[in-house]
Amino acid sequence: MSTSDSLSPAPIVKPPVYWQVPSQFTMEAVEGIKYDFNKGLRISFPKDSGDHWFTLTDQDTGTVFYNGLVKAGGKVFSSKMYFINYKLQILSPDRKEILFTHTYDASQKDVVINFPDGAIGDTLGWFSYV
Repeated sequence: MSTSDSLSPAPIVKPPVYWQVPSQFTMEAVEGIKYDFNKGLRISFPKDSGDHWFTLTDQDTGTVFYNGLVKAGGKVFSSKMYFINYKLQILSPDRKEILFTHTYDASQKDVVINFPDGAIGDTLGWFSYV
């Protein structure tokens, strides 16, 4: 047997530390617009949907995170990756008609809370909040 025929050990494949975010958005709004709250808010406007005005607000503080026109085919991702009591609205481009409103409410729903592997102190510290 030559050295080129020798067996090498299989590489060790570790499972991901964090839950994997689905590549497809999981909820449907209107006109084919899709959104979800997996790792912050994600919203996708289809290429054939036309332009829309989009507003994202924190219901608890009134802070407006996003307020602007989104072109057809555009995507919006919130920069905040933790829980915020969001309210999102999709309006016509002229802002005269509200097409869709979603008020976030996680009560009575399954929620993913992800703790990194190997961080026992952080896990114990956050456990009472969970």
